[in-house]
Amino acid sequence: MNTLSTPLNDDSRALMKLQLEGQCGYKQGKDRVLINIERVSSHRELNNLSGTVSIQLRAYRQHQHRDDQSCLLASTTIGQINGQHYLENCLYDLIYTAPSAGTWDISLEIREWDGAGYVLCDQVNFPIPMHIDFQPTTIENVIELPLKKEVPKPLPSEKTSDIGPASSNTTNTDIPPCETISTETSDSVKPEKGLKANKKKEKRTDSPEVTLINHCSTDDILEVKGLSKKVAKEIVQNRPFKKWKELLDVKGVGPKLLERIKKALKGS
Repeated sequence: MNTLSTPLNDDSRALMKLQLEGQCGYKQGKDRVLINIERVSSHRELNNLSGTVSIQLRAYRQHQHRDDQSCLLASTTIGQINGQHYLENCLYDLIYTAPSAGTWDISLEIREWDGAGYVLCDQVNFPIPMHIDFQPTTIENVIELPLKKEVPKPLPSEKTSDIGPASSNTTNTDIPPCETISTETSDSVKPEKGLKANKKKEKRTDSPEVTLINHCSTDDILEVKGLSKKVAKEIVQNRPFKKWKELLDVKGVGPKLLERIKKALKGS
């Protein structure tokens, strides 16, 4: 553990009001750091309550001005300290964040919140610097995926009919080779049955009357005699309907109630 002792009740340092006193040190682990402080004191007047106090372990790059940006290694808040009071034998187990590669001077600091940020009140500088070696990041379990090959699309001029030339194994030599069928359609050519079937499928299957139940309000549905609010809510939740008979799947709707719904909506 790196330790450093500071004199207790030093009048020159007491001008800082909030200060670290006695033996201070830290013990660095892989991802945690243990900080001990013999005493955290407030030399302000009695009943002069400080702002929120923070204990911070910071790293400053060696041979650079302290005004430059530092690296925060660990920190914790210890609340507020009243004037003429102190905390004794403080021990903090904190999460540790290592600085980047280089040589760093380590400082233990006490800071106070002034409404805009934590202002430095006192610090203890440890004489032994911290050396961090550069460690390149390795990537493991890399999977190489094959590139997708794009299939070239035929040009419009390359389009031919599905019927190819006659097979060379044909025994009848009098059969001429098949001709290429033109892609242009004459007026005499009739559309295939499959096209008609597709056109039929495109027609709407719902009648104009059933759209009434799909667009009417809940109040309009409740005007049907014998229809409860619960059933009306079920009808609204199961919309849209393509056929009247689909309403029979709704819980609470029977053939008689369905007829009353038809008459009521058609007459509205």
